[in-house]
Amino acid sequence: MDPPDIYIENPHSLMLVNRKGLVKRLHTPFRVQVTADIGHLSPETWVYIDEVAAHRHHLIIYRISSKWFPYKYFRLPIL
Repeated sequence: MDPPDIYIENPHSLMLVNRKGLVKRLHTPFRVQVTADIGHLSPETWVYIDEVAAHRHHLIIYRISSKWFPYKYFRLPIL
């Protein structure tokens, strides 16, 4: 399955668009699954996103417990 296109609407919501054109809006806090060791987070654990932001190198970053992480280390819920 192809990953969805992700668009930031504001610091508290994302819009996901899959290949079929289905649109889903996620409002913070939303849950994601960690896919790799990053910081104090272990793979396969679930965490809540408190805020989202654009980043010049990482495209999108997530704030989790007052720390920022690149979105590529997390799996979003399936549409």
